[in-house]
Amino acid sequence: MTNFVSIINKFFTLYDCFIQLDLKMSLVYGRQYSHYKEMFLFYVTVLMNDYIDETDKEKKYVELRYKIVKFILENSKKHNISRQHSSTIAFNKKLNNVLQNNNEVYLDEFLKSIQFFLQFRQKIQKDGRKIIAKENISRRMFYYFDFKEKDVMDKIIDNIDFNHIGNIPKQALIEFNNFMSHVCTAYSLSDKDENTDIFLKNIERAINHIKRGTLDCYKIIIKDYFILENSTLPIGLIGLKNQLFNLRINEYKNLGNNSINILEQFKKIVQEIMKTPYLNS
Repeated sequence: MTNFVSIINKFFTLYDCFIQLDLKMSLVYGRQYSHYKEMFLFYVTVLMNDYIDETDKEKKYVELRYKIVKFILENSKKHNISRQHSSTIAFNKKLNNVLQNNNEVYLDEFLKSIQFFLQFRQKIQKDGRKIIAKENISRRMFYYFDFKEKDVMDKIIDNIDFNHIGNIPKQALIEFNNFMSHVCTAYSLSDKDENTDIFLKNIERAINHIKRGTLDCYKIIIKDYFILENSTLPIGLIGLKNQLFNLRINEYKNLGNNSINILEQFKKIVQEIMKTPYLNS
């Protein structure tokens, strides 16, 4: 347990340093999605993985730390950004219990929503990914630039490698990063601070970001599915559409009402989508 606590402390201390640099860089130079992903994958596949022994976790942490520290040092110098001063991150038993017990279901659902997304991207195959990309790029270009040149758009699409199944959605990585920022703040509190408003508010906000990321993944799948339906899918999904329309109204009417499990209802829609003949042919 002691070694595990030490790795947690070091990971959150590292993330705390990274967040401070990322906050400074994001508005001017853009978000660091590749590093969000690296930290996310370490958290999920290493830190919270009971099947990896502590020695291997330590080795993988050292590898991650090397990459992140190198990024921090290089960009601090390149962009003339002052060195980061991390908070003193100490193992907080209260926080660990909250994350691993009371709210474990939300973290699990977040991971499942990402798995659904990756499975969906695989099932729609290369042609489906191409249709979705073309539509999304066209909508974005039209919104910002009133761009309607179909031939140019076709050339852009032709230069994209659609053999790649797809990455973790940016929205999910952003929400994970937001989750981590609140967790780092809570982790900087000592055990004697466990009942303070700061602690409880940061935990609540951290979990809300995970819920938001889960919902974002579900909505991306739904949106992309109906892009395909409008171009290639067979008619006959009126029932699914009506479920979705009713759910959206239910979501709107129950804004701020935590007793309504909107996440579970969106998950059911996604599960129905994943069972459609088009995705299982």
